[in-house]
Amino acid sequence: MKLANSLTLIVEIKGYETEQDRQKHTAAGRWVAAVNNAGRWGRWAFVVCKETAALPKVLEKYYTGSGRDHSVAR
Repeated sequence: MKLANSLTLIVEIKGYETEQDRQKHTAAGRWVAAVNNAGRWGRWAFVVCKETAALPKVLEKYYTGSGRDHSVAR
Protein backbone atom coordinates (compact mmCIF):
# COMPACT_ATOMS: atom_id res chain seq x y z
CA MET A 1 0.00 0.00 0.00
CA LYS A 2 1.16 3.53 -0.71
CA LEU A 3 1.12 5.68 2.42
CA ALA A 4 0.50 9.43 2.39
CA ASN A 5 4.21 9.97 3.12
CA SER A 6 5.01 8.26 -0.24
CA LEU A 7 6.34 5.08 1.39
CA THR A 8 5.19 1.89 -0.31
CA LEU A 9 4.55 -0.60 2.48
CA ILE A 10 4.19 -4.32 1.89
CA VAL A 11 2.19 -5.78 4.79
CA GLU A 12 1.79 -9.47 5.47
CA ILE A 13 -0.73 -10.52 8.10
CA LYS A 14 0.51 -13.78 9.52
CA GLY A 15 -0.47 -15.74 12.61
CA TYR A 16 1.30 -19.08 12.61
CA GLU A 17 4.72 -18.90 10.97
CA THR A 18 6.66 -21.74 9.36
CA GLU A 19 10.32 -21.92 8.41
CA GLN A 20 9.28 -21.35 4.80
CA ASP A 21 7.47 -18.16 5.87
CA ARG A 22 10.59 -16.92 7.68
CA GLN A 23 12.68 -17.55 4.57
CA LYS A 24 10.12 -15.68 2.47
CA HIS A 25 10.22 -12.75 4.90
CA THR A 26 14.01 -12.67 4.77
CA ALA A 27 13.88 -12.65 0.97
CA ALA A 28 11.30 -9.84 1.01
CA GLY A 29 13.57 -7.83 3.31
CA ARG A 30 16.49 -8.28 0.92
CA TRP A 31 14.29 -7.30 -2.02
CA VAL A 32 13.14 -4.12 -0.25
CA ALA A 33 16.75 -3.23 0.56
CA ALA A 34 17.74 -3.71 -3.09
CA VAL A 35 14.83 -1.58 -4.38
CA ASN A 36 15.62 1.17 -1.88
CA ASN A 37 19.31 1.01 -2.76
CA ALA A 38 18.50 1.43 -6.46
CA GLY A 39 16.52 4.56 -5.59
CA ARG A 40 14.42 4.61 -8.77
CA TRP A 41 11.08 3.41 -7.37
CA GLY A 42 10.72 5.47 -4.22
CA ARG A 43 11.02 4.18 -0.67
CA TRP A 44 9.68 0.72 0.21
CA ALA A 45 9.30 -1.28 3.42
CA PHE A 46 8.06 -4.74 4.36
CA VAL A 47 6.43 -5.70 7.64
CA VAL A 48 4.88 -8.86 9.02
CA CYS A 49 1.98 -8.14 11.34
CA LYS A 50 1.22 -11.04 13.67
CA GLU A 51 -1.90 -9.54 15.27
CA THR A 52 -4.55 -7.74 13.24
CA ALA A 53 -5.34 -5.53 16.24
CA ALA A 54 -1.79 -4.12 15.97
CA LEU A 55 -2.20 -3.09 12.33
CA PRO A 56 -3.28 0.55 12.98
CA LYS A 57 -0.21 1.12 15.17
CA VAL A 58 2.03 -0.57 12.59
CA LEU A 59 0.71 1.68 9.84
CA GLU A 60 1.15 4.77 12.00
CA LYS A 61 4.71 3.74 12.81
CA TYR A 62 5.61 3.55 9.12
CA TYR A 63 3.71 6.72 8.30
CA THR A 64 5.61 8.70 10.94
CA GLY A 65 8.92 7.25 9.82
CA SER A 66 9.78 5.23 12.92
CA GLY A 67 9.38 1.87 11.14
CA ARG A 68 12.34 -0.01 9.65
CA ASP A 69 12.63 -1.29 6.07
CA HIS A 70 11.83 -4.81 7.25
CA SER A 71 10.35 -5.79 10.54
CA VAL A 72 7.97 -8.10 12.33
CA ALA A 73 5.23 -6.50 14.41
CA ARG A 74 3.98 -8.65 17.25
